[in-house]
Amino acid sequence: MMIIPVKLNQSFQITLSHEVCEMLHLEKEEDVFFEITADGEVFLKNETSAFWKIVNDQAAIWGNVSTAEIDWGPDVGEEIISD
Repeated sequence: MMIIPVKLNQSFQITLSHEVCEMLHLEKEEDVFFEITADGEVFLKNETSAFWKIVNDQAAIWGNVSTAEIDWGPDVGEEIISD
């Protein structure tokens, strides 16, 4: 377990260090969640599962179901299918 101190600024905001973001595999503009227990413990969670990260990475390259036209690449139709 690692405890990393942070300070609240005047607007009650915190800044996560680069080290913390790397440890949690956070990217810029990504949503994170505070889980607060009845005992007052606070957990910072990154709710993006590894599966959805892969899906999002691939969608950025190849498009997704809402993409108007998928670019299949220059070798479309080059496949050789034998019976």
